[in-house]
Order: sequence, then C-alpha cells, then structure tokens
Amino acid sequence: MRLTQRFVLLLALVTVAIRSDAGVITNGTFDDATDLAGFTVVGEDFFFAPISAGTVSEPGGSFAQLQNDNATFLLQLQQEFTVPSVASTLSFDFAFSTEGSPSTVGPVIDAFSVNLKSRSGLDDLLDILVVDAVVGVKIDPADGSEIPPKRAIDVSLESVAFDPGFSGFTGGTDFFGRVSVDLPSEVLGDEVTLSFNLIDVDGPGGFGLPDPFATIAAVDNITLTSSSSVIPEPASVATWSLMLLGTTLRRRRR
Repeated sequence: MRLTQRFVLLLALVTVAIRSDAGVITNGTFDDATDLAGFTVVGEDFFFAPISAGTVSEPGGSFAQLQNDNATFLLQLQQEFTVPSVASTLSFDFAFSTEGSPSTVGPVIDAFSVNLKSRSGLDDLLDILVVDAVVGVKIDPADGSEIPPKRAIDVSLESVAFDPGFSGFTGGTDFFGRVSVDLPSEVLGDEVTLSFNLIDVDGPGGFGLPDPFATIAAVDNITLTSSSSVIPEPASVATWSLMLLGTTLRRRRR
C-alpha cells in the first residue's frame, strides 16, 4: 500500500475513533476533568415523578457517590452505550454505607442496586446486585428470573477495598466489593443502559415510614472486558490513533 493511501486510511480511522463512543464505558474511572462526564443523573419520587433532588458527586475526585435527601425515593446514575460483540464481562467496584443496622432499621429499608437494561428484543433487564443493611450483598438477586424469564446470568463478587477517599458512617453498616457479570449473548451488540440505583424509603419522598438513617453508595472502575483485554474508552482510542497518525506523518517527512 502506498504511503498516501496509508495516510488516508489512518486519517479515516482517527475520525471514526474520535466521533464514535459506541461499545465502551465512558469515564468509568471518574478521572475526567468534568465531574460525572458520560453519565446522567435521574431522580424520582415515590410516584416515579421526576424530581431534582438527591446528590451524585465525586467527593474523592476519582469515584461517584450517590446520596439521597428524604425527598428522592430513587436516585440513579446511568450511562447508555452499545455493548460490542467482543465484550464478555462487565465489572465495577462498589461501596455501601448506612447509619442503620439489622437490629435498628424498620421493615422497609434503604438499598442500593445495579441493573443493565437492553433496548432490543423483549427489553431484557439484568438484575446484577442488591445491597441493604439486613440482607447484605446479594448478587444476581433475580437468580435467573430476569425479564424475559429464565435469563440466567453469571455474577461473581470479589472482596476488595474501595477507594480510601470514601467515608462511610461510624457505627453503621458497610459493604464493599468488586462485581463482575458475564454478559449473555442476547445483549452483545445491543444498546443498553447501565443503572446504579440508591433507594431511600424515609420521609415524604419514600414510603413515609420512620427511617432516620442516612445512606450513601459509591461506584468506581467500571469496565467492559473481552476474554483477553480491557476495551478502551473513546478518548483512549482517539489518543492512540492520533499518536499513530503522528508517527506516520513524521516518517513521511523523512
């Protein structure tokens, strides 16, 4: 292939890499200069009406933290992306802390959950994780009964420490770990929404039941991996392509 043809091909690859964010998690380590870049925040009250309350922030500078405020029943941190056909495993670190304990919380308690929703076919919903003060950490809470039914998924939990910048509640209940889920073939190549959900049952925004306990949750290091490597973020792909283009231009000038 002539050098001019190579240059045109590389330029096209760079353009595609810069313009396309399909198939990758954007800002999965929350290191972008813009807080929560690539993510959206959704709040709902008990009647599922949109509400601008609750807080999602980056207090440690390198992870996302969700905190409700007695007005928001459901606080969600979401990202939409296209799962590439080579992707096999979705992983993330999480932290959960509540002032309550199994002996002090009421019959309905605050919780943190994670799910993945596909927009193709029958609108698959994969329940990945649920955490609360009583049950603790339960992976694959639907246990193969996702929508549609009998959609078994393989979820694993690894005991790892979270970012030291995360500050839980003294004397409460804390859980940490890294979760990995092998994505079923039905969602490969699909457009999906990954959602991290903090449920707050107290106050007028929740069930209105006595629950004076504050609850927070955090996520970090969200990745998609193939069997051999981590799929790069859009910025990483673009940077690599630009470096390759620069190398080609230098060789051409010689």
